[in-house]
Amino acid sequence: AGVRLTASKPRRGVEAPTPLWLLLAKYVRGARLVSAAQVSLDRVLRLDFSGQEGQVSLVCEIMGKHSNLVLIDTLGAVMDALKRIPAALNRYRVTLPLHEYVRPPPQSKTDPQTLDARTLSALLASRTEPLLWQRVVAVTGGVSPIVAREVSFRVTGRLNAPAGAGEK
Repeated sequence: AGVRLTASKPRRGVEAPTPLWLLLAKYVRGARLVSAAQVSLDRVLRLDFSGQEGQVSLVCEIMGKHSNLVLIDTLGAVMDALKRIPAALNRYRVTLPLHEYVRPPPQSKTDPQTLDARTLSALLASRTEPLLWQRVVAVTGGVSPIVAREVSFRVTGRLNAPAGAGEK
């Protein structure tokens, strides 16, 4: 799952448009992108649009098989979602039209921008994953497995270094 910018307009993908597609065509087509923000190093991208029909936000939740697109109005209510999630499936986050939008629960990971070497070392030592890159992913927010493998390689010279390889 991911978000990509393209230079060309994608081809039309479905013969029968979904309700979300119709709302996107109404509110987002021709609208101006006002802001784009990643929510606190999490796997959520929020795109705010302003157009003739009013302001809306498109929230892209990029979480593997749990990924979703949610269109939200200015009051924070769900207009529609690619995957509608009723209370029977998830009591914490109902993602249905006219319900309040609730962000995915935050991961209990540390912001890498606030880490120092001592704190990172202690966090890595508290984990049980066998490889260094796996521990880096487990403790730091906003770090993908690809980035963690690069960190592991730069620290140890090995892609799949064991967890204790980077310690002094």
